[in-house]
Amino acid sequence: MRRAKKWLGVVSALALTVAMGLNAFAAPSPAAGGAVKNEAVAAVDKNGNKITVGINDNVNADVVADVKKADTLKAVLGDAYSSDMKVATVKDVKVDAKDLPATITFAVSGVTANTKVAVLHYNTTTKAWEKVESKAGDGTVTATFTSLSPGAWEAG
Repeated sequence: MRRAKKWLGVVSALALTVAMGLNAFAAPSPAAGGAVKNEAVAAVDKNGNKITVGINDNVNADVVADVKKADTLKAVLGDAYSSDMKVATVKDVKVDAKDLPATITFAVSGVTANTKVAVLHYNTTTKAWEKVESKAGDGTVTATFTSLSPGAWEAG
């Protein structure tokens, strides 16, 4: 089976940001360095069919360094950027190319349905980070990807 390009992090930068101090009291904040688990809670293709997702820690150091820059996050997130954001983790995620677009729900410790989140993914064709449609749940973040390439998870 033909594989789509790797994501070097599903952050494909998941910018997990606790918008208000109140959220920090409601549940533990996502911690940098391991908030995103190497497992998908659920994943479906464009037709709603269940798909298999591979998640691991193999990440390109240059891509990670780029997403850790405040200027990169400001440029991609615009008004959604917060100076409290920090890279939580960077993951390599794979699905079959025929499954795109894919909606993947990731297990993310410390996230609640009230947590403000943003997911980023690195487009290897344009060599630029992109914001991906995402939504927080209790212990999860769900994002829909139209292409696969490096990404990173952010936490505030």
